[in-house]
Amino acid sequence: MTSDQRKRAVVQPYTLPKHNKKAFRVLTETKDGVRIKKFNPTSPPYVFMAQPKQAAEDAAYTYAAEINKAGIDNFFDRTKLSYGIELYKQARKDQEATGQPRSLSADERSMGETNCDMHIAKTSLINMAVKDIDKNVLQIFIRELLDKETYSNDKIGRLIATLKQILDACVNPPLMPEKQNNGQIVMKKINPIIDVNKLRGLKAWKKGKRQIKPVEIPQKKDMQQIIDAATGVYWIMFLAISLTGMRWQEAAGLMWSRIGWNSRQITIDHAIVRMGKVPTLVDQTKTDAGERLIPIPGQLLQALQEWKKNPSADSKFVFGRNGSFIPHATAKDNFNKIKKNLGLTFKGGMHSLRHYYASLLFEWHSKKIISLIELQEMIGHEDWAFTAKVYAKAFDDEEHRFKQLDKIDKFLQN
Repeated sequence: MTSDQRKRAVVQPYTLPKHNKKAFRVLTETKDGVRIKKFNPTSPPYVFMAQPKQAAEDAAYTYAAEINKAGIDNFFDRTKLSYGIELYKQARKDQEATGQPRSLSADERSMGETNCDMHIAKTSLINMAVKDIDKNVLQIFIRELLDKETYSNDKIGRLIATLKQILDACVNPPLMPEKQNNGQIVMKKINPIIDVNKLRGLKAWKKGKRQIKPVEIPQKKDMQQIIDAATGVYWIMFLAISLTGMRWQEAAGLMWSRIGWNSRQITIDHAIVRMGKVPTLVDQTKTDAGERLIPIPGQLLQALQEWKKNPSADSKFVFGRNGSFIPHATAKDNFNKIKKNLGLTFKGGMHSLRHYYASLLFEWHSKKIISLIELQEMIGHEDWAFTAKVYAKAFDDEEHRFKQLDKIDKFLQN
């Protein structure tokens, strides 16, 4: 970086060794050293765009312009929660390495980082000054999570715990790595950002009983009609979801490499999430319990083997096209169109296929085929009580009702 470029963010093209393609990085000289942010057209979200290289370049220049407009010191303000997260991550890394103040596993550290990057960073708190985060701001944080309508009580509690730990790291910062002019990395002492964690001492958050909306589950005969009527990739998609209970985000991101043909298991460890406005494949699921192994029934195993041989099958994604996943809106429209053409009246959308699978699990449990623990693991829920409330539904088919009536009649006759 030349002297003329110092104190300004600049975009620098470079070549990716592995792909031999051009990428871009933004270099900014700050009082703490040179900061580098890379924009790689072969990685999400740019790889999914029509012109990945142009999109990555535009994003790099936009990022540099934002830095220069705000001023380097203001843009990289160390008093914001975003820097507090950096301190927290380093403190957790040190804790895993040293076992102090208590032992920390790699999974625990990864879970904390996920809470930061995928959840806390998505709220308005990310650009807030750490000194301003108090009980009133905590209520704003909770309200934002509740408004998303995707967080369980337990998950909100864990995110609050992580937020408190971030502020702890701001009170007692760890040594932070700093790159010297000679290229060496040294650990530098950081002054505390705040004197006291205003969230410590607050009572644990408790929300009232969660209102569970009733769901309609397709009857077995309805499910079969939908699968029979589906064409192309959709028949295998609807069959697979109904026999595995995958969420759409998990099904859309399912790759052939995650199918265990010999073990007869599907590994769920990727999902499609929105990064801004761009659906992106990430190596994590909706919840920690979402990462799981799902057994593959024989019927589905055979269907997957047949579909893999089909010329229309995608080489990467099980339910994809042209090397990419199918958008949710496209799959949903296809599902609803089939329902309408068949004259089916149940109100559930594609997610009802997951409800269908869960009810199958309850049926298998009632016949002592699987245990309650296995049921919960297979559906991918952290809270057993939530699983029971949402999915403990009986199938509304005539055969079941008549069998129940026969039992009642025999009882009354005796």
